Amino acid sequence: MKVTKFNEKQNDLPIIVLVSHGLFAEVLLNTARLIAGENISNMIALCLEEGDNPTDFCQKLNSILKEEEESKFVMVDLYGGTPCNSAVLAIGEVNQNFEIVSGLNLPMLLEVLSMRDTSNISELVSIAEAAGKEGICNAKERFLQTAKGG
Repeated sequence: MKVTKFNEKQNDLPIIVLVSHGLFAEVLLNTARLIAGENISNMIALCLEEGDNPTDFCQKLNSILKEEEESKFVMVDLYGGTPCNSAVLAIGEVNQNFEIVSGLNLPMLLEVLSMRDTSNISELVSIAEAAGKEGICNAKERFLQTAKGG
């Protein structure tokens, strides 16, 4: 399993934990840095790689969720997969309150990053859900409607 941590920490921001199959979480974090700038703080990517033991993965996620005192927002790639199930199991293991949203995608992450300075965790959940859904569209159809002024 691969863990990529933030370079800088800000105590007033929630910690965003990206959790995925393969290197998706790390690649998404790096892509967000490309778009939003290098100084993205309070983010961790945890990647479940081929051959990783699910129990070890779950324990690693638990340790990440326990190690920092700030509030946490866990964003997972796929509902029902090992990364998501590990996060759900952590609810009973970790004595902290944190939120979990599945369906991790780039529009969702960028919107959460842009709003986390002024939003609480429950607002970030709603923001993530809305941005994730809005990012899915028929791009050709949307472009043609916009071009026609509609």
